[in-house]
Amino acid sequence: MGTTSRESPRAWANAIVGLFSRMLEVGRPPRLSMKVIGFWVWLEGHGGLPDLLTTIAHRSDKILQLVAAEAETMVSFLSSSTATKEDIPALPVTLDISHNEFPLDGIVAGRERVANEIEEICEGTLHELLDGVLRERKIDITSDEDEEGEDDEEEDEEEKSDDGRAATATGGGGGGSLDPKARAWSPESGRAPVEDRCLYVTFSIGDPLSADQIERFFTRRYGRCVERVYIDRGEPPMYGKVYFRASYIPAMILGGEDEVRFSVAGKSLFCKRFRRPGNEDE
Repeated sequence: MGTTSRESPRAWANAIVGLFSRMLEVGRPPRLSMKVIGFWVWLEGHGGLPDLLTTIAHRSDKILQLVAAEAETMVSFLSSSTATKEDIPALPVTLDISHNEFPLDGIVAGRERVANEIEEICEGTLHELLDGVLRERKIDITSDEDEEGEDDEEEDEEEKSDDGRAATATGGGGGGSLDPKARAWSPESGRAPVEDRCLYVTFSIGDPLSADQIERFFTRRYGRCVERVYIDRGEPPMYGKVYFRASYIPAMILGGEDEVRFSVAGKSLFCKRFRRPGNEDE
């Protein structure tokens, strides 16, 4: 299957081999990594994102991890028989580094066709290009157990804050607990520890935000990424926690900073990494 990349065929092939090797080195499953690259090839050929592969290849491992996680959520969405168009994941980092826009609604309309085309790319072009890497590393791609990790234990729907007051919850996308459909949307949520998917949020004194306001804000910016939001029950509330469906989303929001500030409905929302008591960074 062809590509619209402006790069030479050799540079394009080298980018694919290099990306696949790097993904294996950071611990990503071989078959899922192949599907991720297949999705990127599809975006080059059908999504109007020329030179996407070489663009990603020139980025750091941190960026590679972020865009790979985005692609994994899309691959999971495409293979799900229960996900709806409301579940389609966003690709903010991928689109940002490619300096392009891509209407995701087109993927929803032809989801089965897109999934089949990606599979054809994997079985044809990618198998041929990556055969040497697979043999060198003694990887049998047909027996790779990839997409699904061990399910992490969900916390209780009501948490206790440090001073004993209960916190209230609202579920991302309607409901306080995850259902199988939501879990299928993101393979990362089945593997990443809960603290890696969480941001601790605080408000200006006397100016709290509701759980619904926070969820709507992040959904507008990053797509349906919120799993649930907890707000302290103090009068007025002083802090909360936002649980996301994938671990790359908090990292993307913070962008390497210790704390970031957003303006939501004219009020300040301060976000920083969530740390469990006794689990502070050295």
